[in-house]
Amino acid sequence: MEQLGSDEAAIPPLRHALALQPSLPKAHFLLGKAYRQIGHLDLAEREMKIFEEMQAGSPDEVYATIDPGRRPCEREPTGSSPETL
Repeated sequence: MEQLGSDEAAIPPLRHALALQPSLPKAHFLLGKAYRQIGHLDLAEREMKIFEEMQAGSPDEVYATIDPGRRPCEREPTGSSPETL
């Protein structure tokens, strides 16, 4: 969805996919992203909320959807540094 106009073009196929199978978290994420890019913030928020609810309790899945190239073990540790260990 990097090219101009492709965000809007992505919406109908994503909506169709979700009509066939509403339990596709990545489709909700991508639809929310597309809506946000074209300025439909209320629809974007709704789709992102659905995505987050589907991913609740599974942060590794959230990372995999948002940044597929990043493995869960590569996340930055919080609250610790080599100096405090």
